[in-house]
Amino acid sequence: FGRERLKNLRVIAVDEIHLLDGSPRGDQLRALLGRVRVYLRSIRDGQPLGLQVVALSATVPDPERTADAYLNSDRKVISVAGQRNLEARTVVAVGDDAQRAQAAAIAVGQFEDVHKVLVFVNSRKQVDAISQYFASAGLSDWPVHGHHGNLSKQKREHTEERFKAERRAICVATMTLEIGIDIGDVDLVICMDPPFSLSSFLQRIGRGCRRLQGKTRVLCVARDRAGELIFQGLIRQTGLGIPAGPTAPFRRSVLVQQILAYLRQVNGNRRTLNQFAQVFSHQSAPIVTTDMVVATVTDMVGTGLLDEKHTICQPGSDGWDFIESSRIYANIAPEPSGVTLVDAESGEPLAKVTGLRDHDGGVRIAGKSYEVMADSGSTLRVREGGQYEAAPRYFARSLPYASDVGIATGAALGFASSQLAVIESGSELIVMTWQGRLVNSCLAAAMTSAGVKARAASFAVIIQGVPAFRLRTILSEAAAALATQNPLTRVTVESIVDIGPYFRLLSTDAQAIARCDWLDIQHINKWIDDVEDVVTVDPNSDLGADVVALARL
Repeated sequence: FGRERLKNLRVIAVDEIHLLDGSPRGDQLRALLGRVRVYLRSIRDGQPLGLQVVALSATVPDPERTADAYLNSDRKVISVAGQRNLEARTVVAVGDDAQRAQAAAIAVGQFEDVHKVLVFVNSRKQVDAISQYFASAGLSDWPVHGHHGNLSKQKREHTEERFKAERRAICVATMTLEIGIDIGDVDLVICMDPPFSLSSFLQRIGRGCRRLQGKTRVLCVARDRAGELIFQGLIRQTGLGIPAGPTAPFRRSVLVQQILAYLRQVNGNRRTLNQFAQVFSHQSAPIVTTDMVVATVTDMVGTGLLDEKHTICQPGSDGWDFIESSRIYANIAPEPSGVTLVDAESGEPLAKVTGLRDHDGGVRIAGKSYEVMADSGSTLRVREGGQYEAAPRYFARSLPYASDVGIATGAALGFASSQLAVIESGSELIVMTWQGRLVNSCLAAAMTSAGVKARAASFAVIIQGVPAFRLRTILSEAAAALATQNPLTRVTVESIVDIGPYFRLLSTDAQAIARCDWLDIQHINKWIDDVEDVVTVDPNSDLGADVVALARL
């Protein structure tokens, strides 16, 4: 371990902190900053630490909390005025992928001086499919490339280099091109569906139009009225910043990774419980308590990741296996074993996939057609050619819309944060909280435990057999119940939020506790306390139709 390289470290700069905060990568960063500070104190023998940590962001919902979480105790928050102008247009394109790509290609003509187009989609399958349709749409003479995380590193880098070098080109990508990769000037960003968080939308539109002197241009392509409304909310919110939502906890699965990495770093590969607590505990939100650190270490002993003797811990055999694998450095959960597609001509890997559908002799990857040549176990040789349409299968995992998307959408419809919009639809009362599925799942579970039948959606809680005039009472009772009984033991939290790539390394009991960490009772209480008015919306009105469309997501 090259820790001696850090002995002269004086400045750490973290760009785009809003993209890290609240994510597993943000938790890793907090733990790493703590480890760096402890190491520097140990070698500077009581002298001033002399380390400056700087974090930058175009928008964070709570700068003071973010600064407390990542920066030094003497930190300052500095705000600089100014932002890029946004030229945004939204179209609704129904139909299949080919029809939607055709509509998007036609809409590109509404913008002047477009040479490079970056198209964002929400799945790898869409990259494989939509790329070919842009190539045959109104931009048929433009080179079209595809980019996603299951393509090989060589393939991705080749795509990046070509897209950057070409005078006119289109690149269809997932979130892999949201941040950190130089792809040159982009004149127009197209979002082929709303992303699932506001920060992702901000990052996507921020990739474009840097040569246009402060102007950002984006074409938003919705597939229905609900998508159009969400895009309107996201566009409006870009000038207002990310709204406050529930605070994500520090993930215990990240703590498992960091404890093993710390043991790999230190002399003798062993430490006491007190030393772990000194390095990893943190009193700023999200708080990492000494009890949480000790409980995680104890759980790791029970699962075989650590060995303990006389309160001194060192990696167990399973812990060493994890340390010596690349998994210890990853923030993305490993996918199930699959098939590697290899170019038969060059011998270079093209992509890693879960398997092939009924491919009828070929497959389409990143918009290009490939003929399947030969199968050799976990390797499949392919050659470019043919007119094959089927995309391969990928291990798919998607999360529901985040609370910031809901809050932005509700505000764009004209609802103040102090207003609660409800629709009475038969025996159902649709309550538009706009708070995201996690908060709504907590509320619905608490109501159900109290005998009120309720279910959660992304932007709403749908209650059975309750009149609107009783809503305030039911919400207050639900909040009181949440304060005494955490319902997340009965909720599959990992299907709602990014709970960390190595959640399964925790024992069953520790997983249940880690799920419960996601209940932000302070946020829920504040939201309920701030509600001053319940607004009943006519389901037969235009606004009612819009609200119902969003409530079903």
